[in-house]
Amino acid sequence: DRIWVILPFDSVSISKLWQGTGTSGDGLSASFLDKTFQVRFDVPPATTSDWREYLLAELKAALPRDHDEAFQTIYRLVAVLFGAPSRTPTPRELKLIVNQIGALHRLRQHEVPLEHMAYYALLCRQGKTVVQELLTTPIDIDHVNRLGWTALLESIILGRGDAAHLEVVRVLVGAGADVNRADGSGVTPLGHARARGYTDTVAVLEAAGAR
Repeated sequence: DRIWVILPFDSVSISKLWQGTGTSGDGLSASFLDKTFQVRFDVPPATTSDWREYLLAELKAALPRDHDEAFQTIYRLVAVLFGAPSRTPTPRELKLIVNQIGALHRLRQHEVPLEHMAYYALLCRQGKTVVQELLTTPIDIDHVNRLGWTALLESIILGRGDAAHLEVVRVLVGAGADVNRADGSGVTPLGHARARGYTDTVAVLEAAGAR
């Protein structure tokens, strides 16, 4: 006698188990599935006939105090980044996007525009480096926020000096950020990095001529 078990799985998620190993995740996941399951049925992802209205309804339910104009902008961002109409997001993908935007909104409240948080969430979902992606747009790399910080200052002050934040510093410096632009108290990026003991960041700034 045999016992047949129906086990739903996501082949894309399984392929991610081998990411970072230096081998093809798709090839290893296919081999794993072939050896593990005798019979497989590939079911296409669920779709919705009008994903625009579905997304807008989810946004309104999750963020009832925000306005329709922001939701329309988020819809256009999703359409562009997913390549609609040739590729339309599934209901599951839309729910995940709304959840991520909602989580960022609860963290930042209205300090950051909702559309900006949505753009950040979408770029992260696509595995893109957000800073590099933003630098392809016509932005002022040395823009000073209401706290008196440029992007370079903020990456040091709010960073942890780890590999991820060091890479942000490298990208900003490489893109021409002013390494000597001080904050409102007159402290430069180099001064903040030294005060925090971020030796690698100090080395990057000094190599770029920071004082």
